[in-house]
Amino acid sequence: MKLIQDFLNFAHRVRRNGYMIRSMVNRYIRERYVGSFLGIFWSVLHPLTQIAIYYLIFSVILKTRLGPEYAGTSFALWLVAGLLPWLFFGEVLTSSPDA
Repeated sequence: MKLIQDFLNFAHRVRRNGYMIRSMVNRYIRERYVGSFLGIFWSVLHPLTQIAIYYLIFSVILKTRLGPEYAGTSFALWLVAGLLPWLFFGEVLTSSPDA
């Protein structure tokens, strides 16, 4: 029960300080992409490009396939499901010394 109460308290604090959180996130995004050519589109374009390169290398060139128990499941789905959390984790670790 304490876990649920702690979560509800956290959610209440986030809701109460939502404006401050949004303004800090907006400022961070503006500062991060201020001088780049495509601006904020890099935040979407970079992971998509990286996933496309991994897909090309592992699926097309190396012809990696999933095991028989995963027949019918797309390799791209597995790749995205693994790479998105990894890319997020890497981005957090890379940007944390700047905070």
